[in-house]
Amino acid sequence: MPNAAHLDDILTKAAWCRRDVLDSTLGLACAIAREGSEGRPIGTLFTIGRADDVLQSSRPLILDPLAGHAPHLALAAAAASRALDIIAVVVSQTGVVRVCGRVP
Repeated sequence: MPNAAHLDDILTKAAWCRRDVLDSTLGLACAIAREGSEGRPIGTLFTIGRADDVLQSSRPLILDPLAGHAPHLALAAAAASRALDIIAVVVSQTGVVRVCGRVP
């Protein structure tokens, strides 16, 4: 997990991003990188902020594993979707995981 100095450096470049959103998203990204899926590395892409723009310029690659989950449970559902070989997670500026499984 990046230390506080790294987070501060990122936040100076993306002042619109909330620290708690960045921290929880990076925590999930690090867990996925460390654990992978059944011991295999997987590719993961996270976008933070401008979720509507990302959704307009991307398309579903798979059925969204987050569909039907309450917004406060979506981050846990994204973590559970590590069974996929590759995932793309769209996180809103407020920290709500909007969708998972998109491609540009």
